[in-house]
Amino acid sequence: VDKLGFIFVANFGERVHKISPSGEVSVFATGLYGASGNAVDSRGRLLQSSFHGNYVTRIDRSGQQTIVAEGLGGPVGIAIDPDDPSDETFVVCNCRDSTLSRVSKGGEVSVFASGPLFSCPNGITRSPGGDYFVVNFRDARLLKVTPSGETSEFAVIPGGGNGHVAFAAGGLYVTSFQSHRVYNVTLDGEVSLLAGIGAVGEKDGPAAEATFSWPNGIAAGPLGDRL
Repeated sequence: VDKLGFIFVANFGERVHKISPSGEVSVFATGLYGASGNAVDSRGRLLQSSFHGNYVTRIDRSGQQTIVAEGLGGPVGIAIDPDDPSDETFVVCNCRDSTLSRVSKGGEVSVFASGPLFSCPNGITRSPGGDYFVVNFRDARLLKVTPSGETSEFAVIPGGGNGHVAFAAGGLYVTSFQSHRVYNVTLDGEVSLLAGIGAVGEKDGPAAEATFSWPNGIAAGPLGDRL
């Protein structure tokens, strides 16, 4: 989601769709190869992973694409380094390789974090304190990764397999892909159910009564007051 409230949704195929704050849907970019995780930088440009192509593309607001990183291992979630004023340094999850890569301003790719705790890292977000939080797709772990790449288990999300994670309003929000729920995790590691009854469906309504179908991507609105 960008600062104007536009939502960018990748379809794990060739396209990224753009949804206006009023709900109007259009095709923002095409020609991708397994469009998966993405992130919007401070200039409104989209960094978009192509899972099957093992690369990340930068897409400007007019839809022009430039490949900025190659040789990845099933890239999905992206977290942009806010300490780089150029918005060209970022960390990306490699689901297939079970690692995190750091991409420098010049496009150089290096291993940022790895180890047995990673099991298809899928979603990533960065807290204001500088730590990265990563969720695994193949197990229930939420991991904490320090700026130096040190990795530890931070929490276990009920359900067995996660989608993505977002930071908003001082806490973390995780989609449990396998259990069809959304969870809140405090920065002290306390896990609580936010929404979903655990059954497959698309029922709107109060959080305790709503249903989801394999929830995956999640992002905070520009004011941090909605997901």
